[in-house]
Amino acid sequence: MMANLSILDRYSKPRGAGDQTSGGRGKLLRPTSDLSRVGIVVRETLQNSWDARDENWDPAYGVRVYQVGETTRTVLRDQVFTDLAPSLNELAVSLNNPNLHAIEIYDRGTTGLNGPYRATEVADEGAPNNFNSFVFDIGTTKSSESSGGTFGFGKTATFEVSRVHSVVYWTRCLNDSGEYEHRLIAATLHEPYAENQLRFTGAHWWGRLVPSISNPALTDIVPIVGEDARRLGEQLFHVAFGDDVDDEGEFHETGTSILILDPVISVKDTDEVEPEDDHAPLVQVAVRSESHVTELLEQISEALSLNSWPKTVPMDSENSPMLIELHRNEDELNVAERIRNENQIYAHSLVQVRKEQKQQTFDSQLPALAGILDEKTYAIALRPTFKPGMTRADFFGARTDNVVGHLHLSLGLKNSIDADKALRQNALCLMRSGAELVVYYDPIIDFLDDKFEWHGVFKPTPECDKHFSASEPPTHDSWNPRSGTDNEISAYVVSRALNNIRQKTREFLSAHQAPQKESTRSVREVATGLREFVPFGSEEIPKPGGSGGGKTGKRANAKPQSEQIEVLSGSTLKHAEGQELQVRASSKNGNDVLVRASVSAITPEGRMKLTDDEVEILWLSDGQKVGEGRSIVLTNGAVADVTFKTHVVAALEIDLQTEAAV
Repeated sequence: MMANLSILDRYSKPRGAGDQTSGGRGKLLRPTSDLSRVGIVVRETLQNSWDARDENWDPAYGVRVYQVGETTRTVLRDQVFTDLAPSLNELAVSLNNPNLHAIEIYDRGTTGLNGPYRATEVADEGAPNNFNSFVFDIGTTKSSESSGGTFGFGKTATFEVSRVHSVVYWTRCLNDSGEYEHRLIAATLHEPYAENQLRFTGAHWWGRLVPSISNPALTDIVPIVGEDARRLGEQLFHVAFGDDVDDEGEFHETGTSILILDPVISVKDTDEVEPEDDHAPLVQVAVRSESHVTELLEQISEALSLNSWPKTVPMDSENSPMLIELHRNEDELNVAERIRNENQIYAHSLVQVRKEQKQQTFDSQLPALAGILDEKTYAIALRPTFKPGMTRADFFGARTDNVVGHLHLSLGLKNSIDADKALRQNALCLMRSGAELVVYYDPIIDFLDDKFEWHGVFKPTPECDKHFSASEPPTHDSWNPRSGTDNEISAYVVSRALNNIRQKTREFLSAHQAPQKESTRSVREVATGLREFVPFGSEEIPKPGGSGGGKTGKRANAKPQSEQIEVLSGSTLKHAEGQELQVRASSKNGNDVLVRASVSAITPEGRMKLTDDEVEILWLSDGQKVGEGRSIVLTNGAVADVTFKTHVVAALEIDLQTEAAV
C-alpha cells in the first residue's frame, strides 16, 4: 500500500424498478450522431468546462495522452479500483497491462464539481449541484438556457471512449462552507450482471461508504475529500491544482480533472481490404502502440479544431476566452496554431455576427485576411402568425425586431487547407448563442469551383437561443425542428430560420458565380442557340403580385406578403439584348422594401442563371439613376424603371423577391 494514500470502497448499484442499465446509457449517444466517440468526448468536456468557467479567471482546457507507468498502475489497482467484481475482469486485466494508456482531460479557472456530493442530497434553491449532476446523474438537464449542454447523456461519452468503461474524477472547488476542498471518486459504467442471486445495473463507484441519510441501515457512496483526495489525485494525475500567495492574498486554483482509462480509437479494418482503401470499415481498437497514440492525438486535435475555435476568438479583451492545450506524454503540442490557421475565416465571420448582436467590442488582434472577395451579414427575421394564447415574447423574448439570429457569409480565393480538411471550407458553421457551441457544419449546396471557397457562421440571438437548444439531440450536433422538440413555437422558429439561412446562402453564392446545375455552359457559348428563343413582339406582363406567363418568364412574388413589387409594364430592349420593367414597391406595414433580382437565360439546355459579368442591372427613378446591381431599397409606393441588359441576345426569366428592409 502506498504510504498515506486512501483505499477506496466499492459501491455497486443494485437493480431496482425502473432502473436503466449502465450498458444501455452509452447507446443513447450513438444513433443520433455521426461524430466519433473521441469527437463527442472533446465536444462535451470542452463545453462543460466553458459552462463552468469562473468569471474572475480566463479558463484553461487541456488533454494529455500518455502511457501509464507502473507506479500509477499500482495505485489504480491497490488504492482506487479495489474489490473488483467478477464482471469487471477486463478492468483488472487492463490495470496489469504495461502498455496501458490513458487520456487526462482537465480544466482550470472553472468552478469545479461543487455542490452536494451525496446522490440523495438536494441542493438548496439557486445553489450549484454540479458534483451530483455530473458524477451520479444521467440524463439530467442544465437549468441555464445559455449553457451549451442541455442533456446529461453526453457525459457518458467518457465511458464510451474507455475500453473498460472506467474513469476517475478529481476536482477542487469551494464547498458549502466557503472552503476550498479536493474531491476524488472513480466510476465504471459497465454491463448489467448478477452476483449472489442479486441483480446489478453495472454502475460502480469507488469512494467512501457512509450510512444513508434516509436509512442508516443502508449505505451511500461519496467521494474522498480534503487532503486524502489531494494526495491520491497528485499520484494519479499529471496536472495538479496550484496555490499561490501574493500581495493580493492567497490564490487557490479550482477546476476538474478526468482520467479515462484504456482508451479506444476508430481505425480502418484492413484484414480484407488495402490500408489506403477509403471505404474500409472502421473498428474499435485499444491504444497500445505509439502509432495508436499518434492516431488518437490526431482525432483529438481535429475535434479541438472543429469545436474549440470560437473559444479562441477574443471578444472584449486581448486574451483569448479560453486557453487550449494538448500534450503527448510530457510534450506540449502546438494545437493552438492549428486551431488559428484552420479557422481564421470562421473567426472573422463570428466577429461580424457578434458585432451585429452587440457582443464584440475588441478585434484589433485578429489577423488581416487576404483574398476575401465579398462578404455580407444578414439579419434572419421571421413574421409568425400569432395563434390564440401566443405572444411575441414566446417567439422573440424581449426583442422587438423579429430577428432570431444573424448570418455572415464570405467568398474568397481558395486557401491552402488540405483536401481532407474540406469540412472547414464551403460550409456554414451553425452554433449556439451565448455558449458559442459549434453544433454542426452544413455545406448547403454542392460548390465545385476550384478557384474560390466560401465560409459562414450563423448564431441565434440570446433571446431566441432556447428554441434552437430545444431542437438538439443529446449529442448537440444537429437542429431538427421535427423531432427535437414538441414545442410548436420552437419548431416553427428553427424550421423557418433554417429555410431563410439556406435561401440567403444560395442567393449569396449564386450572385458570385456558384455552379448552377441547370447548365454548365456560359451564355456566350450558346448565344446562337438563344436567338431563336427570343420572344420578339410577344410581351406578356405579369399581373401584380403574380407570376408572368409567356417566354419572357418575368415574375414577381407568387405568394402574397406584406412587402410586394408590382410590375406595371415591360418591354424588350432594342436588339433584344435584355428587358426593361417598370415596377412599384408596396408594403402593408409602411416599411421600406428590399428588392432582389435574379436573372436567368432561357436556353435550349434549360434555365441558366446569369452572373454579374453577363447581365447589367440599372435602377432609375424619374429618369435619374438611383442604384445598380441585383438589389435596391425602395420606399413604400415608389415607382422605378429597371433595365436588365445582357451582352448577347437572350430570352430572360426575371425573378423579383422582396422583404422588409432592416
